[in-house]
Amino acid sequence: MSDVRSVEPVKPGGTNIEAVRAFPKCERRISMYVGQSRTGKTHLALVHASRETDGRPTLIIDSMGADNFGGESPHRVATVSEAVGRVFGQGGHAIVTPWSDDEGDVLFEAAADLGHAHIIIDESSRWLSGRTGGGPLARLLRAASHRQLTVKLTTQHFSADAPAFLFNCEAAFYIFRTASHRARARLAEEFEEPDLPDLVKDLPDRVCVRFPR
Repeated sequence: MSDVRSVEPVKPGGTNIEAVRAFPKCERRISMYVGQSRTGKTHLALVHASRETDGRPTLIIDSMGADNFGGESPHRVATVSEAVGRVFGQGGHAIVTPWSDDEGDVLFEAAADLGHAHIIIDESSRWLSGRTGGGPLARLLRAASHRQLTVKLTTQHFSADAPAFLFNCEAAFYIFRTASHRARARLAEEFEEPDLPDLVKDLPDRVCVRFPR
C-alpha cells in the first residue's frame, strides 16, 4: 500500500514552514513534488527545506515569478548575479526569478560548481521540458551528492517533467492530486503501482503519496 500522508494547512500568522506535522525531514538529496496547482507542493518543499539545520544557505528559484513563498521566504533579489553572490559568496538566503534559459543556467552551473546549499526550484517544468537529456540542471541534479547540495523541485506535469535520470539519483517523490491521464499512467509505470492512478486522481488538497515508501 502506498504511503498516504496529510499535509496540514498553513496557519494564518504562524510559521507556515512548520505547519506540516505528518512528514519528517526529507532524507533524500533530491526530491520532486508533483501535482495540480495549489494542492500543497510548494508548501511541503518549504517545510522540508526549513528542517535542514546544517547552516547551509537556501536558494529559491521562483521560475514563473509567482512569488508563492510568503513572509517566511528568504529575501528576494532582483538579479541572478545578486543571488549567486548572496548564496554562494556570502552564505545568505535568496529568492530570484531568472527570466531566460541563460539566466537559469547560470544559477544551475553556480550551484553545481560551488555546492554547499539547499536549492528549491518552483515550477521546474520551466527548465525540464525539452531538456531532459542534459544541460546545467541535469548536471546539478547529478552533482548533488558530491557537492553537499539538496535540490527540491515542484512541477505540475509528471509525465513530461520527471526525466529518467531522476530515478537513478535516488530521488524522493511526493505525489499530490493529479488529473492528467498521461501523468497518472506514467506514475503507475514508474512506481509499479497499478492502483496509483485512481488514488491520486481524487486526493484532497494537501494530501500526497510518498515514494519510496
